[in-house]
Amino acid sequence: DATPYKPHLPRCPSTTAQLRVVGPGHPLTATVGQDVVLPCYLSPQRDARSLEVRWIRDDLSETVHHYRNGEDLYGEQMGAYAGRTELVRDVLSAGSLDLRITGLRPSDDGLYVCTVGDADAYAETIAELEVSPGLCVPPRTRSHPHGHLRGLANSTVYKLHKCCIIPVMGCVQGLTWAEQLPSDHALLSLSFSEKQAAELGKCPVASTHGYAKAM
Repeated sequence: DATPYKPHLPRCPSTTAQLRVVGPGHPLTATVGQDVVLPCYLSPQRDARSLEVRWIRDDLSETVHHYRNGEDLYGEQMGAYAGRTELVRDVLSAGSLDLRITGLRPSDDGLYVCTVGDADAYAETIAELEVSPGLCVPPRTRSHPHGHLRGLANSTVYKLHKCCIIPVMGCVQGLTWAEQLPSDHALLSLSFSEKQAAELGKCPVASTHGYAKAM
């Protein structure tokens, strides 16, 4: 298991005589399944390739990504981020400490601390990531003579007498009558009345692999 990493300065933008690090200054938003870059940079600009850079989860105090002297170190990385993070190397020389996270999960939502230092200096700042489940209704659907509906990503819905089941890879919104299973489940189950479906005039498509069932 990853060993918790506990920064030794307050969780806010900080500076020393040699280092000052700046974060995005506003929450970053992305959708489940997307890739995102958390920006962070040194001010004034300087080459960061020889520095130690560590991104950690603020709420867990555990390492998301660790870089030191040109190498990525994975011994302390949280298992949930294995194979999903990288420090953007081509901007390090310009003082950028950007972290890329791929294949976003709902659990990635939260605060991240970017820390940077060397033998003589240390600085840190915060980046906030808001991960949306990507729940939105397809903008257009239409009826077919044989009772099919076609929506986002050309997902075809077969209308049955009491329900319809579709493979889903897209998004749904306004979950007043839907429930998302925990992120480790493979299915997203949606249920709504015929009246609600008629009011929508649209068929939901979900942001995870699985099936949607409209009752």
